[in-house]
Amino acid sequence: MKKIHLILLSDQQIPNLLSTLHFKPDVLAMVESSRMKKKKKADYLIEALKIVNNDFNSNSCKPYSIEQVDDIDSVKQVLTKCYEEIGTGQWTVNLTGGNKLLSFSTYDFFKNKTNAKMLYTEVERSNEGIWLHKEKPITYIHQLKIKEFLTSYGYKILTPQKAIDRSKKIAEDNCQLAIEFAKNIDYQPFLKDLKTYRQSLPNVEEARENGAKYPIDIEFKSPIIQKTMEIFAPLKDKLPKKQVKFLTGEWLEIFCYNAIKNISGVTDAAIGLNIEDNEGSKNEFDVVFIRNNSFYFIECKTGLPIKKNPNNESKSFESSIGESMNGILYKIEAIVGSMKALKNNPICAISSSDIYKEGKIKDSIQTRAKSYNCKIWDKNELLNIAQGRKSIEELLNERP
Repeated sequence: MKKIHLILLSDQQIPNLLSTLHFKPDVLAMVESSRMKKKKKADYLIEALKIVNNDFNSNSCKPYSIEQVDDIDSVKQVLTKCYEEIGTGQWTVNLTGGNKLLSFSTYDFFKNKTNAKMLYTEVERSNEGIWLHKEKPITYIHQLKIKEFLTSYGYKILTPQKAIDRSKKIAEDNCQLAIEFAKNIDYQPFLKDLKTYRQSLPNVEEARENGAKYPIDIEFKSPIIQKTMEIFAPLKDKLPKKQVKFLTGEWLEIFCYNAIKNISGVTDAAIGLNIEDNEGSKNEFDVVFIRNNSFYFIECKTGLPIKKNPNNESKSFESSIGESMNGILYKIEAIVGSMKALKNNPICAISSSDIYKEGKIKDSIQTRAKSYNCKIWDKNELLNIAQGRKSIEELLNERP
């Protein structure tokens, strides 16, 4: 018997993607409003399905557009056309997408059809499809990859696969060293040496791209920095760019990446990922991962300014921290607003002490972070992870 799966397209792509992959239908009926059609939601979903399965036949997809999605008669007319055109078979209907009226109208249309079964997905349980027929919920077996997830929302990954693999290899090679850096996160000679090294660079961004002169004129006080310089034995008195990047803040990205990549539920992770949306806007994620088919990203800040300000050499270090923190929260706000994913999970990892007031994270920072559903991993949390006093799972399960 022919298998037909009907989905209601909306801004939430993941429930439809997972249910389609689960049922493997012969025909995929895609009901969409004119707004979803304009957003090309069907095209992006088909693209993601093709990434998962190269043999996926886009000709099996049948789009049905509703001009007046708030009009019950219009919805019924389109559903009737869909049902009659596709013909007999076993129908499964995912009610998760669309607005309330569309979902209700679709339920009302199929409720007395003996060859149709309906289900939906709850936001907090994206791995499950819940039947409306008192059957045991379905557990979706497919575990999404980053590319599949982003493609379904119309995003392109700009970073070449070779560069992604290379960044992962560098992160894994420097895992233990990054852990040592995190363990020294509150050790003043360590922090002073990092700041001194960064300030010795005329232009940090250029040094991160081209390498930099080995700082033989700096006497490092921190044993871990001394050891690091020995490990990064320079060639011809020059540190390669990957070492410069590590010392000027990448160590925190590497630490976070290695901390999350092997925990339960994580099916894909990347470091330093550049993406572009369908309007050409670009973003870079320090660390990104998929956990239980939900999208997470971590923005990392060591609290050290990237560049000196030639017009204001007297600007305080604390002022730079404040601007850096505001910048990262603005970036998180922009990403969260543009993605509208089923469940977006931003995290800000910052090792600086200058986000505190009287021993606590400043109220203004906490308030803004909570408004974006953003967790903050401060130096205390990072130290707890590095020293094994707290698990990443605990932190991920905590509410912002």
